[in-house]
Amino acid sequence: MHKAASIAGFAVWLAAAFTPQPAFAEDQHIRDIEERLSRLRREPPTVDDLDKLVQRLTGCWDIAPEIAKTPGLVVTVRIDLKRDGSLAAPPVVINHSENPLFNKAAESAIRAVRKCAPFGFLPAATYEQWKALVVDFDPHTLVFPPH
Repeated sequence: MHKAASIAGFAVWLAAAFTPQPAFAEDQHIRDIEERLSRLRREPPTVDDLDKLVQRLTGCWDIAPEIAKTPGLVVTVRIDLKRDGSLAAPPVVINHSENPLFNKAAESAIRAVRKCAPFGFLPAATYEQWKALVVDFDPHTLVFPPH
């Protein structure tokens, strides 16, 4: 992102050098660009984007009846994505359980991520915020845990 800011600032400087205008206008223009770039870095994916992702994963997740009936059986998966929404690496289960159904639940969660990918609807402008996601696959509620 810093390269983009430098390149954008340099391009603005060149354009200003060939256009007669007061120096303060050039400075303000550069500050405006830097502020917009800064906002892009801070803005997380919208709730709508995350809702779309949850809906999509929920639709792709084939849950065995015995898993759906087991309380407390949660599989936490890390999903690393490329800017285009495709998988950057295979999804990884990052928790474990002694529950005998856990492996079956984990395999179904991994299959769901692979089946649903790519997630091209995620906005490229907020890529830094969603390039690595952690998702709890819980048969009772599919959520993004606080990490």
